[in-house]
Amino acid sequence: MRINKIILFCLLLVSINSYGQFYLGARGGYNISSVSFLPTQDEEQVNDLHIDAGFVAKHFDTKYFGFQGELNLTQRGYRAPIVDSVFNKRINTYIELPMFMQIKAEHKGFFVHLNVGFYASVLLESQHGNNQQGEYNLNTYDIHVLRDNRFDYGIPGGVGFGYNFKWGTLQLDARYFYGLGDLYHHDYNGNPMRSPARVLNFSVSYLLNISKLRENRTKIDYIVQPEEDSIENIKQE
Repeated sequence: MRINKIILFCLLLVSINSYGQFYLGARGGYNISSVSFLPTQDEEQVNDLHIDAGFVAKHFDTKYFGFQGELNLTQRGYRAPIVDSVFNKRINTYIELPMFMQIKAEHKGFFVHLNVGFYASVLLESQHGNNQQGEYNLNTYDIHVLRDNRFDYGIPGGVGFGYNFKWGTLQLDARYFYGLGDLYHHDYNGNPMRSPARVLNFSVSYLLNISKLRENRTKIDYIVQPEEDSIENIKQE
């Protein structure tokens, strides 16, 4: 009986002292987006408020280094001038999967981190239109498999900071997405040679430390068990 208690106690100490931390949560953000055309074309950023939201999973094996993955529904696009202040605008909706390596420094609950990674996304739908009548009148864009590229990928990087509260973690991030894929297939007649995305993103995330919840539950189970054993010993005596 005593040997079993000693083994249980040692396993508990190992699980408490190991730093492995796993977080789950949700995020929402804001994009400032454009497309970099080659040959160079006149184009403007899109800075309207569009959809950028999803789920976050983060894991740290050590105190200073970990990984963060996300599954997001996001919108981005560009504006191209027609004449004077009249623009044609295209807005694209993607399912996007960014993956980050994260280097973190922490002090008394506050933390700051650096992100660098890779993203891949799939185009779901698109809208386009112009503001000739004052407001943008957007209609469904007819995606052509030979003209338009549904798959995009690139390199994201940035910085973030946050605070670990008792009830969860709040995290703020600023990132830049450097697209390596193209919005338009370059071998289609009349398309540009390059059309990668350029996106500046700001976001806020709320995360729960799942590992800490498990640790707290394990501690409670361990504290309750010896008390029950001591009662049984008293009854036997």
